[in-house]
Amino acid sequence: MHAVTAHILRHRGRVTIDAMARDAGASRQHFSRQFRAHLGIPPKLYCRLARFHSGLALAHARGKVDWAGTALDLGYADQSHMIAEFRQFSSLTPQALVRGHWFHPFIERARRTLRRV
Repeated sequence: MHAVTAHILRHRGRVTIDAMARDAGASRQHFSRQFRAHLGIPPKLYCRLARFHSGLALAHARGKVDWAGTALDLGYADQSHMIAEFRQFSSLTPQALVRGHWFHPFIERARRTLRRV
C-alpha cells in the first residue's frame, strides 16, 4: 500500500479508484477493501484528503491566490466544490485557512512540505 499511497500523493489525489484497481490487477471492490483494511479509510477519502493537502500547499506557496484557478488545477468541479470540501475537512474556507494562524495537521504538513522545496 505504500506505493499506492505515494502514487496518490504524487498525483495530488487526482487518480481514480478504477485505474488504481486495474493497475493492481484487482476489482474495484477488492482493491477498496484491501486499502481500507491497511489504512483504515476508503481510497476515495484518502484521495480527497490528498487533494485538500495539495490545496493547502498551493495556497501557502502563492501570495495572492486565484481560488477559481486553484480549484480547477486540483480537479474540483468549481470553486464552490473546493470551498465545501475545505469546510468539511477543516470547518474553514480556503481563504480563512491561509489568512489565519490555525493549527491543523494538514496545514502543518503543507508548511513542512514547502520548507523542503
